[in-house]
Amino acid sequence: MTNQYRTTFYIGVTSDLRSRVWQHINNEGSDFVKKYKLYDLVFYEYFERIADAIDREKQVKLAQGLENQSDKVCKSRNKRFEA
Repeated sequence: MTNQYRTTFYIGVTSDLRSRVWQHINNEGSDFVKKYKLYDLVFYEYFERIADAIDREKQVKLAQGLENQSDKVCKSRNKRFEA
């Protein structure tokens, strides 16, 4: 899920995607989603096993965190850097 500007993202796992998206759109989702108005589903992956979905969620969150850290380092060392 993301906002209209595609600047903040929510990554999560659910067994019922339609219901979870509906919850987010109707402000019944997480506080994070409400705070940043993340109402647009832009991507999802399907897994047969919940354990595989959770492993993938962790992998994506780790990659997202590393990307954010590399952006911060680049910005701190190069004032002209734009992510």
